[in-house]
Amino acid sequence: MKHAARIMALSLAAIAPWRVAASQAWRTLESTRQVRDSAEHHVRVHYGAGRFDVAATNAPVLYSMTLRYDEATTTPVHTYDAAQRMLNLGVQGESRRFSGYTNDQTKGELRLSLSRTVPMDLELELGATKATMDLGGLNLLGVRLGSGASEAVLDFSAPNRAHMRSLDIDVGAASFEARNLGNTNAASVRVQGGVGSVELDFSGQWSQDMNVDVELTLGKVTLHVPRDVGVRLEVQKVFASFEQQGLQKRGDAYFSDNWDRAKYHLHLRAQTTFGGIELDRVED
Repeated sequence: MKHAARIMALSLAAIAPWRVAASQAWRTLESTRQVRDSAEHHVRVHYGAGRFDVAATNAPVLYSMTLRYDEATTTPVHTYDAAQRMLNLGVQGESRRFSGYTNDQTKGELRLSLSRTVPMDLELELGATKATMDLGGLNLLGVRLGSGASEAVLDFSAPNRAHMRSLDIDVGAASFEARNLGNTNAASVRVQGGVGSVELDFSGQWSQDMNVDVELTLGKVTLHVPRDVGVRLEVQKVFASFEQQGLQKRGDAYFSDNWDRAKYHLHLRAQTTFGGIELDRVED
């Protein structure tokens, strides 16, 4: 949970009662880089506060970024190490140390487009943001998402073009929703949360079995699983409720009635201390 604690600290700073300084000077930066190398790239994005959007692009670029930021407190980051194939984007500085996102004139924003064709290992570290992340159709080998006191939606609206080694999600005090996880082409998914609600939808184009670990300290975990996917669920709960739909207990786990005949299987381990776990079956 060390990473979660660090994200939480960043987020609490973002929502602290700082006054918006009169000296704020808002600027807009446009940054892009052409695709010159189709080998695997490492992409890191750090964004403390504001609106964050990311999606795929068909343009012949590695990335395209539009950043609206306060020049008085923030330094934009857009560096590329060709030898290491390392791309760093976002901001550094104190842009997150204000509140009062009450109108468009006092909001930071980062809009990012990433190449569909270049294989990427993607790391996103977000603070107090309102984030919309559609990673569908990208060529992702691994994804790590850290999100603090935020409202975040992660979507894979189209199948991932590569086999994803792992999807690792760490959220703090947040409302987090992940959609179409069946499109990730990932064998392993881990979701760890602090306080809030976590909603995971496993719709999409399945290509392999999936192992998923979910841990939430305080809040509710909701799991939406297609009816044609076999489910095995292990539940660990303390002072928490568990609502299952059509699952039967065998030994230490709950199984769906189609487990033995399903083409694809979802191995779930869910844990919460105070809150609830709910699983429902959906039509894909």
